[in-house]
Amino acid sequence: MLDRYSDVNSQTDVKEAYQDPAVTISDRFIEDASYLRLKNITLGYTFPKTWTSKIRIQNFRIYASAQNILTWTHYSGFDPEASSSGQSLINRGIDNGVYPNYKTVIGGVSITF
Repeated sequence: MLDRYSDVNSQTDVKEAYQDPAVTISDRFIEDASYLRLKNITLGYTFPKTWTSKIRIQNFRIYASAQNILTWTHYSGFDPEASSSGQSLINRGIDNGVYPNYKTVIGGVSITF
């Protein structure tokens, strides 16, 4: 009978990512996380006063703002910018499957009478 649990990693010379009591240091687990991101964009349009004065409006403006809309990368994780340890200098860049930055789209209308 085969004992599956006794010698799990015996058929390879590749080290495990974590070993007890010490972490194995290896560049095997490092990935290129370079990226290009469209972080913030705002578009707006103010209608000409010749149009708005006819309906007794001094100023009429529509706008939309978006954050984290596009990211170009070959990184295999959710987000190359996300880190499981926040801004910690000790564990910076460790992903561990954290949630990506959220995308936000906001729009509005500004009217002055």
